[in-house]
Amino acid sequence: MPAVLPAAAPVPETGRFRNELKNIEGVKASELIPEPKNPRVHGHEQREAMVAVLTQFGKCSSLQAIETPDGLMLLDGHLRQDLDAAEEWDVEILDLRPEEADLLLRRRSGDR
Repeated sequence: MPAVLPAAAPVPETGRFRNELKNIEGVKASELIPEPKNPRVHGHEQREAMVAVLTQFGKCSSLQAIETPDGLMLLDGHLRQDLDAAEEWDVEILDLRPEEADLLLRRRSGDR
């Protein structure tokens, strides 16, 4: 049975789901802390494909991170972060507890 965490906040009356997006900020890749439990590994071919997409279409989606005492910890966008430490990316700052972020990473990787 999948792990289920209690809601951090009640569901608002205006919608069915909580909005955990706190803010979007421009952040240099070098300032983001990679999530050590990130299960995704990207090879050379994926890296080349990402560079080709970014070259053709530009930045079309944000990276995602949570605030930690040490800084912003990246949840999604590790490959883009690795491309150039000086590059600035739009980063969605999510209002998730560390255990919620961990569960989100496991769900995205297919690990229930």
